[in-house]
Amino acid sequence: QPIGVGIPTVNLRKRRPNVQNPKSQEPVTLDFLDAELENDIKVEIRNKMIDGESGEKTFRTLVKSQDERYIDKGNRTYTWTPVNGTDYSLALVLPTYSFYYIKAKLEETITQAR
Repeated sequence: QPIGVGIPTVNLRKRRPNVQNPKSQEPVTLDFLDAELENDIKVEIRNKMIDGESGEKTFRTLVKSQDERYIDKGNRTYTWTPVNGTDYSLALVLPTYSFYYIKAKLEETITQAR
């Protein structure tokens, strides 16, 4: 399962000297509802992002597989905030398993399962 939503980056082609490309000055934008399966909660989050609000919400939602061939249900935590000095907001979407980790003491012996 993917661990978040990928956002496209700017085109990193080499620029020709003394040639201005007006598109290179434009910010890359993505409406996250174009990358996600839409539901009422996500529309509400999008509206809050447009209004410049920050927030966090965890809920069960439909999730596409990485190859976009399958759909499953899973809990996701959406965290969003406006980007200072711009008209943009940024959202981070994490699955619940990204909040857990293995904690071990260095003195403990780790044995391999056979």
